[in-house]
Amino acid sequence: MVSSLAGAARAQNDPAATLSATTASETAWQTSLFEPPPDALPPSHSVDGKLHIAAEPADRLEVLLDKFGFVSMVPQTRELPGANVTLVSSGFEVIPVERGPIVAGHPAWDWIFEPGRAWDLPSHPGTTFVALPFSLMEYDANCLHNGLALFAVGDSGETTQLAYQVGSETCPYFQFDMWGLTGAKFEPGPVAAKSQVLAAYEREVAARLPVRPISDLGAIATRFASPDDVKPEALTTFGFVHDGVLYAGACPTRHGPYPYCDVLDLPSFSWAKSIAGGIGLMRLEALYPGAKDALLVDYVPECANAGWEGVTFENLLDMATGHYNSAEPDIDEDAQPTTDFLIAKTHAAHVDLACRNYPRQEAPGIRTVYHTSDTYLLGTAMNAFLKAHRGADADSYRDLVVPLLEELGASPVMMETRRSIDAVRQPFTGWGLVLHRNDAALLAGFLQRGGTIDGKPMLDKTMLAEAMQQVPANAGLPIYNANWRYQHSLWVRNVGSQLGCAHDVWVPFLSGVGGLSNLILPSGDVYFRIGDGYDYNWLASALAANEIASLCN
Repeated sequence: MVSSLAGAARAQNDPAATLSATTASETAWQTSLFEPPPDALPPSHSVDGKLHIAAEPADRLEVLLDKFGFVSMVPQTRELPGANVTLVSSGFEVIPVERGPIVAGHPAWDWIFEPGRAWDLPSHPGTTFVALPFSLMEYDANCLHNGLALFAVGDSGETTQLAYQVGSETCPYFQFDMWGLTGAKFEPGPVAAKSQVLAAYEREVAARLPVRPISDLGAIATRFASPDDVKPEALTTFGFVHDGVLYAGACPTRHGPYPYCDVLDLPSFSWAKSIAGGIGLMRLEALYPGAKDALLVDYVPECANAGWEGVTFENLLDMATGHYNSAEPDIDEDAQPTTDFLIAKTHAAHVDLACRNYPRQEAPGIRTVYHTSDTYLLGTAMNAFLKAHRGADADSYRDLVVPLLEELGASPVMMETRRSIDAVRQPFTGWGLVLHRNDAALLAGFLQRGGTIDGKPMLDKTMLAEAMQQVPANAGLPIYNANWRYQHSLWVRNVGSQLGCAHDVWVPFLSGVGGLSNLILPSGDVYFRIGDGYDYNWLASALAANEIASLCN
């Protein structure tokens, strides 16, 4: 063992010193501590077995933003939850068997573990160091706080303590640095599902687009995700897809670049409205023609006495239900009824508030007024529709969306969604997904090529064409002003004049709270940006994309 002062001084760059220190460093570690150094050797130990992580209060917590006072309301926010993680390994690769959010009953956090690395060092023969990227996902919500963990195993099977650090996030209302040392035990042993886990991981990696650094685009690269569009300190990551190559931006943290960008967990926030809601209903319409015209009150009886007669599934997707308190943009969504709806815990509470929060003001289909609760009602209605046609076990997300994600090669974290905390387990539909950067590119590309997989249409052609602005007679309702529309869960913005085009250029895109944008560009390219500083403008990046491939043609 080394003294705490010596450990703090040496541990910034020395994994062995970090793991043998008696106290955590006074300052956060650099992210390079959690990745193999240039002189790394192949691991001398297999990392097949189970890792047990002790639940302990964090050694260090520096709160940077806490808009709603979570640290005071939920004291367990200050601690690292306990976890039991089954791992398999192949060479330098270490893969968790369970992917996606692990709901373990902690009042503040759920875990997500991602594939990491194992290596030996010439200076420490017989010791294998293991780094795992992870995220803490806010309980019953969508914010993600990205972290890194490090432990080591020796020749006789002994396990060091575990060093962990959270130094970045995508969360517009709660941001912090957390780091420390906690107890850990690794139990080596055979894992029955190893071959299947490794095969699935190989397929996952093979499905990723080729990745090159954004700098390979030359000088124009600096204009993507520039300070003209997004505050640098609020940027999580970004990417531009051109000719089938993902030109990837960095994944910055407050303590160096995130070493595992490919598996950096990203929240969907309202991108889920376009994925679970939009793709979900377009798939339902393709399977059951006429489903989009089904009536809400026939499938969600809780709304029957609240003036929802005549509101269709499609009206809900368009948020053109005729129900609102204020027709002014964002007033309803930013008001207390939305907060009450979002923090409700049961499906019954969610649906009751969604039905009652906004009175009937006009006939459906006249104007779009943005309400996350409308998309929740859509998900509830689609679930009931599917159960009526397929039986009680049918599920709108699992049965409509997941099969498409699997065929697209989306990452495992996308295969589940946040759900109501009760026996109903209703998919949230309007928020609550997790994805990786490659998923952002895959999903935009899927919509861009007409919702086809291997040339086969998977979505209703008419609905998707309308959303993509290919049907002028039904291009969607204006929102904000005449240059903005919302159609079938996609936002659309006219940037023709800013680009200098001789005509309108409508860009469909997915949008999420805090500053998530995923642009489906008319050139065939894709641009996405993830951030949490409430930066919604992307015009500077669109201008840069226009110089690479014209958006006017």
